[in-house]
Amino acid sequence: MKTNIIKPISDSFNYLYKELPNGLKALIISDPAADKSAASLSVNVGSLVDPKEYQGLAHFCEHMLFMGTEKYPDENEYNQFLTENGGESNANTSDDITSYYFEVSNEAFDKALDKFAQFFVKPLFKIDAVQRELKAVDSEHKKNLLNDEWRFYQLTLSEAKSDSVFNSFSTGNVETLDKTGVRDALLQLYNKYYSSEIMTLCILSNESIEKLDGLVSDLFAGVPKRENFVHPKYDQVPAYDSSNLKMFYKIFPIKDTDELRFVWYLKSESPYYKEIPLSFLTYLFGHEGPNTLTSSLIKDDLISTLTTSKETCANAFSFFTIEIILTKKGLKEYKTVIYRVMKYIQMIQEQKLNERFSKELIEIKQIAFDYRSKKAPYEYVEELSKSMQRYPPEDILRGSNVIIKYDPVILKEYFDALKLENLNVYFLSKSLEKDCTIKEKWFGTLYTKQPLLEIINENEIKTHQCSHPLDYP
Repeated sequence: MKTNIIKPISDSFNYLYKELPNGLKALIISDPAADKSAASLSVNVGSLVDPKEYQGLAHFCEHMLFMGTEKYPDENEYNQFLTENGGESNANTSDDITSYYFEVSNEAFDKALDKFAQFFVKPLFKIDAVQRELKAVDSEHKKNLLNDEWRFYQLTLSEAKSDSVFNSFSTGNVETLDKTGVRDALLQLYNKYYSSEIMTLCILSNESIEKLDGLVSDLFAGVPKRENFVHPKYDQVPAYDSSNLKMFYKIFPIKDTDELRFVWYLKSESPYYKEIPLSFLTYLFGHEGPNTLTSSLIKDDLISTLTTSKETCANAFSFFTIEIILTKKGLKEYKTVIYRVMKYIQMIQEQKLNERFSKELIEIKQIAFDYRSKKAPYEYVEELSKSMQRYPPEDILRGSNVIIKYDPVILKEYFDALKLENLNVYFLSKSLEKDCTIKEKWFGTLYTKQPLLEIINENEIKTHQCSHPLDYP
């Protein structure tokens, strides 16, 4: 299938995009200078398809696929082969995508890819491997217990609406998985959702496009396409709405940190991948130049750093985050920080969009794309197999890295959505231990919550005074 894949100016690779008869989509990359070969396959399902009675089942399935196949039944053969040939492998399960990937020496790539393909053709899900992998999943969970980012993520899941699919325990442990019937549930999940039509494969090697094309067709044509497959929907019940927004959380963290996180839960950015409006927000509110929010807060010794981020969850909703590390003064005067953030946002919302600033970001992102650094094969194929799930073939490489279309109407809509009604504020500090009387079920995180307007006053936002000028950078 010929597709005009849009490449960076500096990209010398050869690309071929094709779709196999079973619906599996493949991106084949030839780099004659590659020192190693790599492959990644992404399946467009993840933890959101977990049955309520088997939380973490999709993650457990990810583990079990490594435990032998009909063609290669020895469960250690795949990893041992990679190790012997200078390679490695990994996998990860997100809310709606599960990815498997490996790299290996160029000489061993054909055989490694054959072993890899069998995960999706005929895995065994050995009965005698179930208990071992359950312990591995549980061990992974126990390691995450001391990670504040995992704890925060799980808290946001546990606080999602109870009838939303996002109210879940995504990784699982022995409590949720070590039950009678777990292997049958595992087989049911695999046979229902691991369908070729929602799989995307990316491979990179030093061989010619023609040879790699033949290899993909031979090895992945046997991946089954499930009859009457219906992709699950995740947006039927919102994760966050008026019942659990406009809240203020106090959280007792593991590490010694004092921080505020402002998280706005917004409509999905996915339909606007060409405009990527949230990129403008991350760039504007994360800017450190004169007259910016960051410079103002630092001048008053209220914060040490301010960072911004965005993410889209299973095409159901997106969120925009401002994360602030407080100084000792900022810890005492955290309400001033909240008022300053909200005042700056209101000020920006009341102004006309700064077209010069927007065009600057467009140019910066285009230059960064055109002259990006070469990534390791291992990282590159994983990134692209996921990108293939989100973008049409011609935009797989640039994805959300380039602003293809500037649309001030859409941009203004997202700017205006940064209001209290869509916001939760999270205050993390060890000084809050006595206030935190609720324990999150899966990670044991101590926290408490109350309506945001019990902490701040909307009139105070309007009247908040700052001794420094605030404006677009």
